[in-house]
Amino acid sequence: MKENRVRVGVVKYGDAVEIPVALGDYDHSPDLLARIGDTRRMRGEAHLGHALRDVASEFLISGITGAPRVVIVFKSGPSVYVFSLK
Repeated sequence: MKENRVRVGVVKYGDAVEIPVALGDYDHSPDLLARIGDTRRMRGEAHLGHALRDVASEFLISGITGAPRVVIVFKSGPSVYVFSLK
């Protein structure tokens, strides 16, 4: 991906965490849309804290210095994991 472009990643979570699309892990938007379309819901309890930890790691590994870092969470129930951002 070129600099100054929007970079999107996809993280799925349940009993475990999966990153089917890492930040910038595609070259064209149709590739990204196809990979998002291929993802399926994970089973098990929602461990949001684990997912956010892995998202933070993705930003450290693949993030661009000075670029905004935004996380959007889609969930269908409460998380079973209590976490702190401290």
